[in-house]
Amino acid sequence: MDIRDVQKQFIFIGPIGTAMRKHLILLVLALIFGCSSEELPAIKQLMEIQLNDQTFTFAEDESFANENCENIFLNTSYFIVDSSRVRLEIAITTDGRIKEITYLDFSDVIGRQFKTADYLSSEVFFIENYAFSPLDRTLSFEFDGTLYEIDESQNTKSIAGKVKIENLKSIDCTASQREINAHINQEAFNVVDIIGFTSQTRNNQNSITSFKSVWNGISDDGFSIAIVTSDELKDMDVGVYSFNENDSIDLVTVRKYEGAYEAIVLKERNGEWKDFQYDGEFVIEEQVVDFSSITRGRFSLKAYQNGEVIYSITDGTFSI
Repeated sequence: MDIRDVQKQFIFIGPIGTAMRKHLILLVLALIFGCSSEELPAIKQLMEIQLNDQTFTFAEDESFANENCENIFLNTSYFIVDSSRVRLEIAITTDGRIKEITYLDFSDVIGRQFKTADYLSSEVFFIENYAFSPLDRTLSFEFDGTLYEIDESQNTKSIAGKVKIENLKSIDCTASQREINAHINQEAFNVVDIIGFTSQTRNNQNSITSFKSVWNGISDDGFSIAIVTSDELKDMDVGVYSFNENDSIDLVTVRKYEGAYEAIVLKERNGEWKDFQYDGEFVIEEQVVDFSSITRGRFSLKAYQNGEVIYSITDGTFSI
C-alpha cells in the first residue's frame, strides 16, 4: 500500500483497530524521521466496513477474509456500533450472491445473533456494486437489508454499509466442487448451497428395506432442485433415468419456498415448500472413481400443478 493511501485512512477513518493503530504509529514516526514507505511493515490485508455511517478498519490480525472454493468469507473482530459490542460475519459466492450474513450482538450477557433469511435472502437483503478481481485480489460491494434474530423471527435488524478489501487471500480449494446448474422457465438457477443427506428404513432383522439419497441445491430466491436416488449417487449406474408423476425415487424435483422470512435452527418446514408432480429424466454420464468420487450428469423436467406446467427446467447439469 502506498503511504498516501495509509495517510487517507489516518485522516478520514474514525474507529480503528489495535493492529491498524500500530501501523499508523509507525507511519507517524516515519514522517517525523523521514523514513521511506519501503521501510514500513507491509499491510498485507486491509478490510474496511461501514455500518450506520461509521467506518471501521481492520488489519489482517483483526479480521479473517479469504476466497476459497468459489466462496468468499469475511469475519471481523469485535467492534462497537451504537454502544453495542458486535461482530460481522459475511459469506458470499464469488459472483456476489448471499450465502449467509450474521450480525453478532454482545450488548448483553446472553448475546444475540441476527442473520439473513434462510431461503429468500435476495428478496430482503441486497448486494450492490459488487466487484471482485481474482487477479488484483480486491473486493468491494455495498449491502443493505433486513436480518432476523435466530429463532426469534419477530425481531429484526436493518443494516447497511459497504465492504472494501485489498489483498484478499486465496486458499487453494481441496474439496470436490459440487455443482447443480439449470434454468427455471429460462431464468438461471443460482445455487448458494448444496446439502446432501441419506435416509433409510430397516426391518426387525436390521436389514435395510428402503434407502434414499438426496442432493439438494438451494438458490437465494427460494428455489430448490434436488436429485433423489435409491442408492448413493456415486454408486448409481451410468445411464438414463426417466421418471413421471408416479415415481417418488430416482428423479429430480423442483420446489419453491413460500414460507415466512426467518432465520430458524432445526425447524421442520413442511407445508412451507410448494411441491409439484414431475416428469423428465436425468442422465448419469460419468462416474469418476478416485479420491474425489465425482458423479457428473444432466437433467431436464417439467413441474405440474393441476395438469398445468408451472416450471420448465432445462439445461440441467450436476457434478457431485
